[in-house]
Amino acid sequence: ELINVHSTINLSANAMSLTGGIAGEVLGGEIQKSSFRGNITVANTASILVGSIGGISGDLVNGYISDSYASSIITATASNTSNFNCGGGSGYSYGSNISRSYFAGSISCPGTNMKTGGLVGHLENTFLSQNFTASTVDRTVAPNATGSLIGISVNSTYDSNYFDSTLSQSSECNHALPAACTGVNDGLTQATY
Repeated sequence: ELINVHSTINLSANAMSLTGGIAGEVLGGEIQKSSFRGNITVANTASILVGSIGGISGDLVNGYISDSYASSIITATASNTSNFNCGGGSGYSYGSNISRSYFAGSISCPGTNMKTGGLVGHLENTFLSQNFTASTVDRTVAPNATGSLIGISVNSTYDSNYFDSTLSQSSECNHALPAACTGVNDGLTQATY
């Protein structure tokens, strides 16, 4: 359990397996009232075929993120044969709960198999509630797996999630699942709890 953890640092890595501003991987744990400020730059120079990068956590599995935020420029490069997840909050989330959390900044994770989202890249069996992202998300390489809030979503549920359409390159919360967002908050740049 990580509570009131605040990190201000620039991260740079040469292998993308699991990289996060606060934790690379959260398995059955919690991150609460925590924050990350800084840039994350990852180049997948190693032969790693699967990985996740996120402003708060790389992977979130059966865990919780609440009342937390990241402010970052996230940049990642991977070969087109790699399968990576890239998100402002978490790259990948499975069986988890993300609530009252926020990401501000920009995300550029090109690669034809990248799943990229303003909050979560690959969302599966996860509940999202009262989250917000004010981010620019690069949609140029894999637009069908890129969204202003979520890259791709499988069997997940949502309540009151928002993105700032003035920064997004798309009005879509998620390419295949626009209902994941309740709406947009134009011009909102800070969340308060």
